[in-house]
Amino acid sequence: MARALRKLWLPLMLAGLLATALPATATVPPTECGLTTVKGKRYDIKTHLVSCKRGKPWARSYLRSGRKPKGYHCRNYSAKVTKFRFICRRGGRDFLAIRR
Repeated sequence: MARALRKLWLPLMLAGLLATALPATATVPPTECGLTTVKGKRYDIKTHLVSCKRGKPWARSYLRSGRKPKGYHCRNYSAKVTKFRFICRRGGRDFLAIRR
């Protein structure tokens, strides 16, 4: 028994060190900014690491005209595939609209 533990000791220590050395990221759910209506359609606006004060007007502007905020990359989604209308991202920050 002791011999088996000695053989496993080094791999277990290396695995433990590797697990503690990797950066841990906290998963935070998106913030609900509420419903908005654009062109007669209702959307639920959500933000992640963006305040609702900024995210909701940006989402409304993007839904109306396709104009995205500086530095953000936006991706549109088909209504046949998902309820997401779009997601705009910049680093770890994003805002999105879900069709309701």
